[in-house]
Amino acid sequence: MLLVRWLSPGLRARRFFFRIIYEPSLPKPDLHLRVSEQAMTALRRITQAEHGDEYPVNSKAAAILEEAVLGKIHKLNVVARQMVRSGFVGIDWDDR
Repeated sequence: MLLVRWLSPGLRARRFFFRIIYEPSLPKPDLHLRVSEQAMTALRRITQAEHGDEYPVNSKAAAILEEAVLGKIHKLNVVARQMVRSGFVGIDWDDR
């Protein structure tokens, strides 16, 4: 996991600094899935364009999937908060 921490500048230094800390991440659960040939070709091209020939395609696929899933859950959380604020709080049990 990559953490970026803000370090306040010293009295003499006028520059701002960031300290990058690498922390070991916990093991991730395995997920096995099949993709179409078209998707696999696209993954290979994206990986090669962004990271070169030696970067593993499965690592890039995991990063893309994680970004998409976390983006969707963020959207759902935003909509849920908006619904709570506007008074829509779930199912009205009297109307079942």
